[in-house]
Amino acid sequence: MKTNFFLVLNKTFHRGWIITDMNGRRLDYAKTTVNELVNGWLVPYEGISSSKFIIEFLPGSIYQKLLPFSLGSLAAAMLGAAVLYYFEKKKRR
Repeated sequence: MKTNFFLVLNKTFHRGWIITDMNGRRLDYAKTTVNELVNGWLVPYEGISSSKFIIEFLPGSIYQKLLPFSLGSLAAAMLGAAVLYYFEKKKRR
């Protein structure tokens, strides 16, 4: 069948879900809710018999990218507090 089709993701609708091709290029397909609940994209027919897509939750991917920075900042703060505690204790002697 040579026609457009809906690609449906069975997760609660949220604007943060994005669709990309296998090269990571964001696709600008029309997004809608399906059955007033889940995510759907209208994928245009482009003369190919099969395609692969990546669907990811953008807020989740931002969190994953910032997690190492956050953990590093926490470790630096804890190390700084330990150093301050050590010098304050040494100063009181």
